[in-house]
Amino acid sequence: MKTPIFIYAEDAYLIGFSTLDEAEKSLEAIDVEDNLYKGFDAEGRLLNIEPCESIARITEAESEPTHQLELIDLLKKEMRKKPIIPGDDLPSLIAQRLKFGLK
Repeated sequence: MKTPIFIYAEDAYLIGFSTLDEAEKSLEAIDVEDNLYKGFDAEGRLLNIEPCESIARITEAESEPTHQLELIDLLKKEMRKKPIIPGDDLPSLIAQRLKFGLK
């Protein structure tokens, strides 16, 4: 799993976290139980998000990243709100997102 970690919430916002620990501690348990989040690592790998006591537990849902295009689409939607023209590839989009902060 490669950081940053991106979490897409059902209410249409994308949050980035610089560490796995930060992501796990930031998600609300009730929302995790209700499956309101979808997670990706920096390579476009889909992540499992499960409740574990008072925090979330995030693990790889796939060994090879196959959700790069979905993460690219989400990042492009978020970056349209910023005063830049993002690149089309995943590393460029992540680099631009990091310039503006992850959250």
